[in-house]
Formats: sequence, structure tokens, C-alpha cells
Amino acid sequence: MDRKPDRKALKLALLSALDTAREDISTHAGRAREDYHPGTLMRQSIQENKVIWAVGAAVVGFVATRYFFRKPPVVKFERDKKPESVKKRTLAAIIRTGLWSLASAQLMELAKNHLQTLVMERVQQHFQKPPR
Repeated sequence: MDRKPDRKALKLALLSALDTAREDISTHAGRAREDYHPGTLMRQSIQENKVIWAVGAAVVGFVATRYFFRKPPVVKFERDKKPESVKKRTLAAIIRTGLWSLASAQLMELAKNHLQTLVMERVQQHFQKPPR
């Protein structure tokens, strides 16, 4: 005789197996969260490779020091050492900035007026066109 399993006992067995599986998953997820946390991984890496981390930190410190505390560039041409050329360059820079400061307000006003009329014409043309 074929005996059918008790339906209620089968459900209870499945539910207990499901609870056990859920507990196992949460336990393993918690362990994985702890094991693969970036702080934990970094700590383990430093503990396992102390020499490599020390050399890397020294190299990064050296490069950062050279970058932030670098000296001004060396003058390569003799003509740049002469005081006359320095005076000429300084005078030219003063004249250029002075001219720009004198003319910039008028240039900006001129550009604003022309751009305003150009934009207004384009907007009017756009809204006068019939829809397609």
C-alpha cells in the first residue's frame, strides 16, 4: 500500500527547513558584510603587506612634497635675464591691461546691444512662423 505523506507534517517540515535556510543566509550575509567591509579589507592588506604600504606611502609623500613645494622655473634664455627685456614685458603688460580696462565697458555695452537686437529678431521670427 502506498502511504501518502501527511500534508500538515510536510508543511511543518518545509517551514522549519525554510527558517533554517533563512538563518543560515543571514549568518553568512553578516559574516560577508564584516569580511568585505572596506575598512576590514584595508586593515588586512596593511597587516599582510607592511613593507609595500610603507614604500608606497614614502613614494606618495615624496611626490606630494615635490609637487607642493617646487621651485620656480629656471630662466633658459639669456635675453630673459636682462633688465631691459623685463621692463619691456612689464610695460607691455601694463599697457594691455590698461587698454582692456578702458575699452572693456564700451565693448560689453556694444556686444549687449547687438546681441539683444539679434536675439529679439530671432525670437520674433520664430513665433511668426506658422506651425508645421
